[in-house]
Amino acid sequence: MNRKRKWRFSIAGTLLQSIYFLIIVTISIFVYNKAVETFPGRPFVVFLLIALCILFFSLTSGLLDIARRKWTIDQPVEKITDFTSLIAKGDFKSRLPLEENRFSPLEFSLIADNLNKMAEELEKNEVLKEDFISNVSHEMKTPLAILSGYAKALQDPNLDEATRKKYLQTIETTANNLSQLVKNILSLSRLENQKILPDMQIVQADEILSETILLYEDKIEEKNIQLECDIDDVRFVSEPSFLKIVYSNILSNAVKFTKDGGKILVSLKKKDDEVVFRVQDEGTGIHKENLPHIFEKFYQEDTSHAKNGNGLGLALVQKVIDRLGGTIEVESEVGVGTTFVITQKLKEEGQ
Repeated sequence: MNRKRKWRFSIAGTLLQSIYFLIIVTISIFVYNKAVETFPGRPFVVFLLIALCILFFSLTSGLLDIARRKWTIDQPVEKITDFTSLIAKGDFKSRLPLEENRFSPLEFSLIADNLNKMAEELEKNEVLKEDFISNVSHEMKTPLAILSGYAKALQDPNLDEATRKKYLQTIETTANNLSQLVKNILSLSRLENQKILPDMQIVQADEILSETILLYEDKIEEKNIQLECDIDDVRFVSEPSFLKIVYSNILSNAVKFTKDGGKILVSLKKKDDEVVFRVQDEGTGIHKENLPHIFEKFYQEDTSHAKNGNGLGLALVQKVIDRLGGTIEVESEVGVGTTFVITQKLKEEGQ
């Protein structure tokens, strides 16, 4: 807020009011003296003239104050009220004109500026919401179409057993992917809107990581991936379900993008006052210009793997790490592989 202008406004208002009252008093004294001279010995007439004079100035003062309020207060308040009504109706594109009125309180300009900033943020959120809904609809449309198509195909009485099993496997995979999509959307929604803190407790992080690795054992064997693990005994304060989300999504991407016969290095180490989780794969890699986008919702650089994911995993990891107060670093080279390094503060029991 412009404090100098605020003080100038207050001083100017006080001076004008003082001058106006000085004029009223001066004219009243002048009228009184003239009345006494003109009508000697007639106090009633003098009283009447003074009363009329005071009444005139009172009416004039009242009319001037009404005009001043109409111009300096009522008009800005009416504009603000109309604008907030538009916001309440969902019109976030409108803006309140910041018309400079030197005779209006500075607070109105400040209110208008803050309301415009609020409308701008609401407009951004509305665009993000619409984009999110559009993406969710698109992501759900494909698996639902697959489920419907294969369900109809299974109704063919001439379908051989091998093809029937293949169709059923496709339906099961698609249903699992759809279930994971919904689960990720709900998790993201909770993380973005939940104001309460995570349920922090002492966790055995190495055990959670080992259990998560076992979930991908079949896929690792299927692709003949060489998995090398360097996992310390790490016990610290965190949120177990959050760690599972982080470990699962990072490992899932590593297994998904690593070529057959490739290598994945996984480590969990204590380093000074930090816990460092590191996963390095020999996958397809990520183009440098696309690295800033990998944590965006529904972003998938390699669309050939879109059927195996929904582009929400890394967005979810980013939200979780933000809530836990950690950091994520990514290094990648196309055709060589990608390395994720996630660092969290080491908080032990009693801290």
